[in-house]
Amino acid sequence: MASIELILEREKNLSFKVPASFPYKNFFAIGREKHGDKYLVKISYPRKPRTTGQFSQNHKIAFLCTLIVAENAYEGYTTYQAVKDLAKLRAIKRGYPYRWIKIPLSDGTFFENISPWHEDELDTIQASYLVDELEAMAAEKGLDIEEIYAMRQ
Repeated sequence: MASIELILEREKNLSFKVPASFPYKNFFAIGREKHGDKYLVKISYPRKPRTTGQFSQNHKIAFLCTLIVAENAYEGYTTYQAVKDLAKLRAIKRGYPYRWIKIPLSDGTFFENISPWHEDELDTIQASYLVDELEAMAAEKGLDIEEIYAMRQ
């Protein structure tokens, strides 16, 4: 077990309630033996998981990408994945999350590039930026999104 992810409730200051089911004995024994009893601790807010299904953001993202591709693509982007990748890059201006990655070149140097997050890393707010951008792209192609959504109901 390389890592454990928990959602903890703070009791006071930096004291947290750890669930009784936490497999701490093995975890800390390995940590003590292999890592000198040092641990990486990250504190963040729990994120609201996204859902799946007919009216989910995942479904809407897939529907819009497919619709844009079916309408003779967008600016030369002719596949589902290419449209989605372009939408992610365009959605960065809205707040869509990304990271910088280093791409190794044949001469041993590196090229840095922006890499938008994959959809399964997103919370509902971040995914809404991608949906908004896909809707804008569809509108730029002359598609009436409201009419199309109404036909899906």
